[in-house]
Amino acid sequence: MELVREEGVKFFTKGLVSVIVPVFNRSGSVGRVIEQILDQSYSNLELLLIDDGSADDSCDVCRKYQASDPRVRFYEIPHGGVAAARNYGLKKAAGEFITFVDSDDDVDKDFVEKMLNALTGNGSMISICDYAYNLKGVKTICHRLPYSQENVPTRRLLSDFLYERLGGGFCWGILWRREAVVYKFLPYIYGEDLMFIFTNLSAITGMAAVVNEPLYYYIKCENSITATTEVEEIFDTLKIANKIIRLSQDLAPEVRKAAYALAIDYAFFAYLTENVGNKRFSDKVDVLSVKMIKKYRRKAIFNLRATRKTRYACFLSLFSMKLVKSVYSWIK
Repeated sequence: MELVREEGVKFFTKGLVSVIVPVFNRSGSVGRVIEQILDQSYSNLELLLIDDGSADDSCDVCRKYQASDPRVRFYEIPHGGVAAARNYGLKKAAGEFITFVDSDDDVDKDFVEKMLNALTGNGSMISICDYAYNLKGVKTICHRLPYSQENVPTRRLLSDFLYERLGGGFCWGILWRREAVVYKFLPYIYGEDLMFIFTNLSAITGMAAVVNEPLYYYIKCENSITATTEVEEIFDTLKIANKIIRLSQDLAPEVRKAAYALAIDYAFFAYLTENVGNKRFSDKVDVLSVKMIKKYRRKAIFNLRATRKTRYACFLSLFSMKLVKSVYSWIK
């Protein structure tokens, strides 16, 4: 699947922040996050609620808030997945700035204001913040950005996303200038966030603004897409890894090295996940993951920025792929 450039509004409202929230069967939580967004310390925002074919009362909740606050814009689309919902939000957004919030998470009251101040303070195209878990009302910091400074080169940020040092490839907890979002989400089941970040971040230069403060609170639900691992998701991780390697060839050497490390991580994930008892995985996953490991392992084994676990796994695979599984099983 080829990349698709985003063709949203040609003009935007200066100073306006568009907050895009995809909604799918979240009647129990979407009201909470709507209120948190509308109660932001920075009020010059629009809230775009995109219902992705919910079968519960989510639409009724969204309509209620649309009727009570002119900043709320509610849209219903046929079920097509979170990527389709976010793309629709991008199409309808009128703000100079764009951010994404999931309908079952929480945001700090100053989330928009602090992210915007950081971005505009140094003329960046993007700002990023720490995030925390919200477990039964208790907020626990689970990830801190690996930066002590207030801004970092975008190429460093891109590499760190690929090295998975930023807590995963989630599109939330990030504020973009509208003109920086030039590519749409691709309709993967798993990993569409990382592809969106990679394609758009690789298209900009300069510095990224850093907010070393947890302003976003991630809530992992048992029935969320990230709570289970299915065969389709495994295939997606391998497809994404191969696509990122292909796209990284025209980028800086440090980005290419990070892309190879990501591919190795995803390939070992696919290869070793089959070993933990899920018989639904096809032989094709095993074959493809082994092929990727053998193709890219020498690029990762000497990469000091790759994790020690990844480098050790690459080294063991030089002797035997079965040895990797044996050691993995012993550790487990």
